[in-house]
Amino acid sequence: RRCRLVIDDAQELYDSPALACLQTLIDEAPQEMQIVLAARAETGVPLGRLRACDEILEIGPEELSFREDETRGYLALKLPHLPDCDYAALLQERSEGWIVGIKLFCMALDHEPENSRMLDNFTGERSQVADFFLEDAFERQSIEIQEFLLKSSLLERFGPALCDAALGMHDSRALIDQCEAAGLFIQRLDHGRSWYRYHQLFAGFLRRQLQERMPGAASPIYRRAAHWLARTGNHVEAFNCALSGQEPLLAADILDRACDQLFAAGFQPMVQSLAKRLPSHILALYPRLTLCLAWRLTSQWRLSEARSLVAVAEHRVLEMSQLDDADNDAIQRLQLMVAHRRAQIAHSSYDVEALEAQCLQVLEQEPAPDSDPDLMASFHNSLHYAQREQFQFARMERLEARAFEQLGRSSGDQGRVFIAAISGSSQMLM
Repeated sequence: RRCRLVIDDAQELYDSPALACLQTLIDEAPQEMQIVLAARAETGVPLGRLRACDEILEIGPEELSFREDETRGYLALKLPHLPDCDYAALLQERSEGWIVGIKLFCMALDHEPENSRMLDNFTGERSQVADFFLEDAFERQSIEIQEFLLKSSLLERFGPALCDAALGMHDSRALIDQCEAAGLFIQRLDHGRSWYRYHQLFAGFLRRQLQERMPGAASPIYRRAAHWLARTGNHVEAFNCALSGQEPLLAADILDRACDQLFAAGFQPMVQSLAKRLPSHILALYPRLTLCLAWRLTSQWRLSEARSLVAVAEHRVLEMSQLDDADNDAIQRLQLMVAHRRAQIAHSSYDVEALEAQCLQVLEQEPAPDSDPDLMASFHNSLHYAQREQFQFARMERLEARAFEQLGRSSGDQGRVFIAAISGSSQMLM
């Protein structure tokens, strides 16, 4: 006859003499016997050989999480009189399929059936959820692990290197491994074990605990995280950390340094969205970012707003040029960007005479050899367009050649499309 042995809370056997007995039982068990271990953390039982021999079935958090249809079915069973609202999809997103969270929500809504905003307020800070996390997970950990959980919860995603930098630690790898082994609502985001995140309800609980237990601890963590993320090219996360730490100047500086790279990579809408979160008086201090936004507005035909931003940037560049420690090379690059944005606004406004004058003013000054090749190609291309629209065909081929010559110094290919669009239609008129 088949025999099934079920051992619940098997994590309690970890590092105990009973573990050796269990291992012997597993090794010597007859074929008719099944051993079921239910645990919320690592048990310490070696599983490598069993996996290699395909003699084990592992059911982890992903398999145990409810799907949306299961969440919907559970709600229908527990709350048959729930209003005709798609609670299931929202609850699935908030709970991430965690059945305890779904059950706690049902209990809370059952006690407050008239609370239409229950799901909006259903976070890790809510008493029913917080009590569960506090009693069943957090208070069972060592002081060292508790402190790590609290501080690392500020990070939307985290890894050993980021935690070491942001939390001022040197053993984050070991602490993350301990949290993962203890089943503390931590999820891997990659196979290389480089990035993790907490369940969002658990993260909300931890952040509230941090605020109550360590007031003032968040800002320096956010600041160090922002610097590390910016250095490693994670500009958006760095920006978010700076704002979360109540440092809009740092956030603006991060976005300003990255805006050209992000624009070139096609992330103009994202830069525009992030910049909207900055106070206008701080945005005005960063002309490079302001001019990137003006270009974006021009492409959206929001020309009045674009002109205003160009004027703000031009004023700031003038202020910067009057400083004792002014970087003349940087000032010249910004002045070239100001001229380019004005030219693009004239182009979009079909003010071809102004466009021609602005392009000639730049090109006749013989800009420095290391001037931005994309901007210089754009000036030649815009002059080509302005003169063509005034039926001045004599310089068409030369301007096209000069534009392509400038792009030869660029690493991008986007400008070739714009040049081809102008020169192609010019060929039809000549």
